Amino acid sequence: MILDANERERLARQAQELFLTQPTDYAAAVPALRQAAALGDVWCLCTLGWCCEFGKGTELDLPQAAWLYRQAADKDYPPAQCNLAVLYITGKGMAPDPAQGAYWLEKAAAQGFARAQYLLGTLYQDGRGVEKDQKRAARLFGDAAFQGYAAAQFSLGVCYERGRGVERNFETALHQYQLAAAQGHIAAVYNAGYFYEMGLGTDRDSVKAAQMYARAAEAGDSDGQCSLAWCYDTGTGVEKDPRKAVELYQKAVDQGHLRAMHNLAWCYRMGQPGADGPDRKEKAVELFRRAASQGYMSSVCDLGICYQEGWGVPQNLDKALELYRQAAGRGLAKAMNCLGECYWRGEGVEPNLQTALEWFEKGAAGGNPEAQFNAAWFLDEGLAGEADHARAVKWYEALLKQTLPERECWRNGVNNLGECYRYGRGVEKNLDMAEKLYRLAGESGNDMAWFNLGEMYHQEKGDPVAAAGYYRIGVEKCAEGGDCALALALLYESGQGVERNEDRAVALARLALKRAGGDEQVIRDATALLDRQGAQH
Repeated sequence: MILDANERERLARQAQELFLTQPTDYAAAVPALRQAAALGDVWCLCTLGWCCEFGKGTELDLPQAAWLYRQAADKDYPPAQCNLAVLYITGKGMAPDPAQGAYWLEKAAAQGFARAQYLLGTLYQDGRGVEKDQKRAARLFGDAAFQGYAAAQFSLGVCYERGRGVERNFETALHQYQLAAAQGHIAAVYNAGYFYEMGLGTDRDSVKAAQMYARAAEAGDSDGQCSLAWCYDTGTGVEKDPRKAVELYQKAVDQGHLRAMHNLAWCYRMGQPGADGPDRKEKAVELFRRAASQGYMSSVCDLGICYQEGWGVPQNLDKALELYRQAAGRGLAKAMNCLGECYWRGEGVEPNLQTALEWFEKGAAGGNPEAQFNAAWFLDEGLAGEADHARAVKWYEALLKQTLPERECWRNGVNNLGECYRYGRGVEKNLDMAEKLYRLAGESGNDMAWFNLGEMYHQEKGDPVAAAGYYRIGVEKCAEGGDCALALALLYESGQGVERNEDRAVALARLALKRAGGDEQVIRDATALLDRQGAQH
């Protein structure tokens, strides 16, 4: 027995030297592995099992691999117990038996083997072979993560991100993602980037986010490619580069990434550099269709918009409505808004303002900003029946919280909410709050907000000087809408808040006409001023 033990150790050392120092020459190591395995060396039994499992240096032989793993597993060798468990769980070379896999993982995990702890955690998380237990899963991930096992660090990060088996904690989630990312775990690299982008568990940092996305993209990760493309598309964290964005979206599309298909379709739809060829409409529709056929609801909806507009496809309102209903049925708020607009305008259906409002409120509840504005406006104006200002305020305030100054619906909604506070419509009257909202809308580009603010100072606060200042801001900042120009013209004509200047009044009245855009009230009042001054229109 002593001789056998000595011989076993000698052969095991020889096999390890061959296997570890010349890892590509498996054929040279297998004979030595066989000799030491025959004497019961657990490392050699397990390693020879691995060679048989993957056909390294010997023929692929899954039953033999399982037999070898079992010999070492019975000797309480954790790596072999773990490898044998994987065969049972995956059904590789045998009938799948997750319960038997869990049995062997429990043995290896009890000895502190990190990989087994991690794999056993996945079984408890999914309820495979064991009763589902999120808390036990998180504890096992934590045990393995403490030993530096990257996959467990990532999974523990997911647990803390989503509150699975532990209390939700973005800071801890990010820490675990960073640990795994430092070891090259690409999904963790991507998730860390997302946390930096969204400011989860840390301050927002678009530059760091883009850097993490770039690391993931360079590793060929389609999520990283898509998100980095978005960074270049919008100039977030990097210098804006539409062509680079298109190139990266295409790389992700080549891997079947649905969000990238949708975003690339929009690049073609907008005709941005790199996606501005003569066939851009056809390419956009093709990408929308590809993503839609795989269940990407945003593309289902936007394909519907193409059919509604006849953009890149023959106009077909029935098809558009079918696609909107499909996406709305799956909970897409944008599609609900599109359906509401169809019922509002009678496109493909009989006009029905009550049904339109119902769809707008469904979309508003789903967070779509256009639906929130439409619902609020319908309720504020009483377009589908009696006005309900309190409900209107609810949707205006939901829209306000989204902070989307680049969207016209947001600017208009903030202005309208200012009106509600100014007149006490659906909310207690509050001129200070009205002013705050008017300023916010005006600074985002809403002409009417500057007009409303000036009018409020003129009428409610009796301060024509301040009113003139706000009208002037509206004239200077906004290229559309003639209300501010007309209001300032009337002040110059009367000399209220400014020194009377009829020439200036005429010039501003003409500017108001130029910017009126069909606004009958502005056209009528500006024309009347010019007539009073004997000036040409």
